[in-house]
Amino acid sequence: MVAATWGRGGLPWARPASPFWGAVVWGLVVEGLLLATPYAAFFQLHVNARFLFLTASAHLVFGLALGAWLRRRLG
Repeated sequence: MVAATWGRGGLPWARPASPFWGAVVWGLVVEGLLLATPYAAFFQLHVNARFLFLTASAHLVFGLALGAWLRRRLG
């Protein structure tokens, strides 16, 4: 929810040249913030290649969906 708020508040002024690459960057930022927290340890998750692939993929899809929603909403 926090990431959606940040994306909704920040993307309108950022206006990336390419929605796809903007989504990739946003997904990686959210992923980096996730990894900087004790999230995995709190939920007793093993941080390995599979975990990183799944969470990075999820945040990429989230970034794409958020970008599409904002593009449609902002015109």
